[in-house]
Amino acid sequence: MSFSATLVLLLSALGLPAAERSRPVYRSPFDVVLVSDDTLAVVSDRSAGCLVIVDVKTGAVVREVPLRGEPTGLVGDPEGRSVFVSEYGAGSVARVDVANGKVIGRWPVGRRPMGLALLEGRNQLLVANTTSHDMSLVDYELSTSTTGPGVPREAFFLASLPAGQGGLAGNLLPTGSPGTASLRTSVSWIEVPESGPARRVVDIALPRGSTSVRELAVSPDGRRAFVVHTIGRIHVPTTQLERGWVSTNALSLIDLGKRELQATVLLDRVDEGASDPWGVCVAPSGQKLWVTLRGTHQLVQVDLEALDSFLGEWVAAGKDVADLSYDLTSLYQARVLRRGNLVGRGPRGMDVARDGSFLVVACYYSGTLEVVDARGASLRSISVGVQPPADLVRSGEELFHDASVSFQNWLSCSTCHPDRGRNDGLHWDLPNDGLGTPQMTRSLLSSFRVAPTTARGVRPNFEASVTAGFRFLHTGPTPERVEMIMAYLASLEPESSPFLAMTGKLTAEQERGRVIFEGAGNCTKCHKGEIRTDLKSHKIGTAAPGEAGGQRFYTPKLLELYRTAPFLHDGRAASLGDIFRSWNLEERHGEAADLNDAELDDLIAYLMTL
Repeated sequence: MSFSATLVLLLSALGLPAAERSRPVYRSPFDVVLVSDDTLAVVSDRSAGCLVIVDVKTGAVVREVPLRGEPTGLVGDPEGRSVFVSEYGAGSVARVDVANGKVIGRWPVGRRPMGLALLEGRNQLLVANTTSHDMSLVDYELSTSTTGPGVPREAFFLASLPAGQGGLAGNLLPTGSPGTASLRTSVSWIEVPESGPARRVVDIALPRGSTSVRELAVSPDGRRAFVVHTIGRIHVPTTQLERGWVSTNALSLIDLGKRELQATVLLDRVDEGASDPWGVCVAPSGQKLWVTLRGTHQLVQVDLEALDSFLGEWVAAGKDVADLSYDLTSLYQARVLRRGNLVGRGPRGMDVARDGSFLVVACYYSGTLEVVDARGASLRSISVGVQPPADLVRSGEELFHDASVSFQNWLSCSTCHPDRGRNDGLHWDLPNDGLGTPQMTRSLLSSFRVAPTTARGVRPNFEASVTAGFRFLHTGPTPERVEMIMAYLASLEPESSPFLAMTGKLTAEQERGRVIFEGAGNCTKCHKGEIRTDLKSHKIGTAAPGEAGGQRFYTPKLLELYRTAPFLHDGRAASLGDIFRSWNLEERHGEAADLNDAELDDLIAYLMTL
């Protein structure tokens, strides 16, 4: 059977009502926290929709606790008797009693909560609402929930600051201007005073090209924070190397006293990438730190005392600390890093015992909890439930996130398309449509409905793009691999906008914007149909050097506009408003010249619901 025929059959199955779908429920450990004197581990199982409580010593599953939405971020209370868990998609955070598995509290937050941070001595919980770019503050003793400050872009995970000061929020995606040094992500300092609202006081910028910030951890002495992320080498074409590979994987150290970046070091080796770092935790002694590598199924141990000595020597030698974010050899030569394989697949969150003797690692694709000693050796692997055989979609999902299929393990498909096939917020000069035409990474949602693909239509169809993606990874695009990736991407569905009511009903402002979109704005001339594209190319008023009349680009899908800034093919429009106010003089992005400011605001409000 051809790939296209297989895809048609798959899409037909995915189009059935939920009750009629026959896909199995997989076990997908996402985060983990140790409780009850480190005898029990509580695991958030994202795809099974439950918490799993495991006896660490015997490996027995004590109980499962069904939840609303997808359980993601976890944090335990100070007594170790209960845990708080985010319910992604349900717009809530639940508190679960570990002893009996009962939900003893639930509070409304943003629609898609992810990371949590418990404020020391405050009975308060910070919540990262990832797609609405803001925070919630839950007082679980008073049983209140309030909206906190906004953040630059998609806060994903959090870490608590000492003495209940607040928390650090890692912004998943970058902000700034494409093609400049400002395109980077940051860590936001969220201050929570004893009276008055929580506020964002500073954004600590990470190196240029930083994106996909995952977990954060604060040292036991409260002096430093550690954050893992990737760095895209966006200042050179992707055909070139410059003191590293096209995408590198980093650990950044933040000086909490100065509220600034101390250093960024690479977890990679010169001949092997440390793809897609995810979890990070610090030993209670403060002497060691561990990082899970989701893409390579490994665990990195960092000797923090050796790292401090190395940094001191580097500075004493008159070297610029900023150069370390390019250095692929020094840390391994100095024996700062040690790296080993895990048994489980797709490691994500982890936690360390209070005496530092062992860690527990949530392994997403194997459906296991791995117990590892302090040196990184696996002690036992615990299944959190029955794991069905992987179907085509699940196989594709694992392959999409697996860097072991790429050259020297440098990157996976999800490195550039994180958070289930979306965009990394970076500006890449890819060779597929000629060098010198850098463009923003595009979301892969509903790409199977588009032909040709890419901004300039250089691939004839979805299958050709997937095949070319394997070549970009410098690995063989076998028929089986292409089929699996196609199946996985075809299964992904857009997530409803957090700016749209849960009922799906538009506000008065959004409804006025819809009328403009379909009427006076004439937006549906090009943005039509379910995914709002006419599948045609148009000149949009841009021009490459030496090219008269401008380039032609295919009408993009209007899916999840609330999370895909910056806009236009090269990201020149920082916001939707910039499209109409700065880059639409020839009215090639809708007939908006005669719209007043109020009407433009209405139109933008509607677009943010798509």
